[in-house]
Amino acid sequence: SKEWKWPEDKAKAEECNVLYTDAVKKAHYKQAIIPHQWLLTNAPNLNTSIYIQGAEIYDKLADQEKDAARKQVYVDSLMIMYDMRIQYCGEAAAVSARKALSFYKFNINSAKIVEVLPIMDKAFELNGNNIMDGLLVPYMLAVRVSTLKHKNLTEDQILAKYDMVSAVIDAKIKKAQSEAKPIDKLKKNKDEIDAILLTLVKFDCERVRTTLAPKFKQNPTDVTLAKKIFGFMLQGKCT
Repeated sequence: SKEWKWPEDKAKAEECNVLYTDAVKKAHYKQAIIPHQWLLTNAPNLNTSIYIQGAEIYDKLADQEKDAARKQVYVDSLMIMYDMRIQYCGEAAAVSARKALSFYKFNINSAKIVEVLPIMDKAFELNGNNIMDGLLVPYMLAVRVSTLKHKNLTEDQILAKYDMVSAVIDAKIKKAQSEAKPIDKLKKNKDEIDAILLTLVKFDCERVRTTLAPKFKQNPTDVTLAKKIFGFMLQGKCT
């Protein structure tokens, strides 16, 4: 929210707000914690800024921390900033996408990788085709890590996730074209996602026939899909 909702002890809240914002400006993130936490406890609906800057504090501290246990504490605090922001300020869709990207960034190589896709799926569910572009390729990378490290996705599940993210990119490209905006970056994302899929799923001729041919029948002018089918047929040595 844009407005400020000061608690009963307004003088203390103003003091803490000045102290922590000053520390953040100087990149003294550890010094920001105590006054910032006073506000979270005593004035949680003060203003959206305490969560925006709170995310910055814990993101930077987690980035800089070498000790794994301490780093995890900062990452957990960062997630709490997103959750509290949704609780007190709304904006669930946009904030869930930021949370998903942060969670991916810090946990893609940790034991918590198994939680990455569910958090990302939730963000895609809430945002639909309006999901931030920055989450598109990380989504497919998370699918790859989940598959290779934890073997917890079947080929059909991989294809379903690929189809979901591909459909979002296609919708984004269509929208950009209708608004005469550049699509190069989205096309690059699409190519990266296709390339990741090829490292995960063996495309034999039967799979090309059953999963891609019907899509092409529905949309015979889709040049990208035609190229993709041709690539998969080559990979599967289909005639």
